[in-house]
Amino acid sequence: MKNFYLSRRKLIKNSLLGATFLGASSGLVYLMAPLRPREPAPGDWLLLRTQDLPALYAIAPLVLGSRLPAAGAARDEQLLRVLHSADALLYYSSEEIHRQARQVLDLLNVPAYRILVAGIPRPWQETDEADIRDFLRRWSHSRLSVLQNVINAVTRVIQAAWYAVPERVVRTGYPGIPENARVLLQD
Repeated sequence: MKNFYLSRRKLIKNSLLGATFLGASSGLVYLMAPLRPREPAPGDWLLLRTQDLPALYAIAPLVLGSRLPAAGAARDEQLLRVLHSADALLYYSSEEIHRQARQVLDLLNVPAYRILVAGIPRPWQETDEADIRDFLRRWSHSRLSVLQNVINAVTRVIQAAWYAVPERVVRTGYPGIPENARVLLQD
């Protein structure tokens, strides 16, 4: 069995590498931000932009697994409801969460970052399930804690969105969203 002893020197080195990576990625995303539209996708989307949807459509089925119908219109409708729910969860969060969500989604969507950082060479719509599963596994087990944190945040938003859909709330036995929050979500 390997000894995974982490010396102070290794900890500092890995922390500096992670901070440098995050700083460089954030800086590049920030520089490209003016090129990316800030308005939500057409229709009844609140925060998510058109270019954000393919990555989330690709990742969500793997996060939700067998909870989704196998295929067809029912699956597409459930995915759409989950993404609308995720959109509402993000929209009703703080401005800081909006900024961070946009940075993460830009990192997943800008082709150069998607290829170099995520290891996804084709657009999300053209990427097969095995490659997306490998991407999720790589980031979940990355030595860079920033990648672990990003993928954990993405999967948690998707899972929270799944359970925030009203008919699932009833099935869990949870009495539901407090009335004051429900009013906000219906606006």
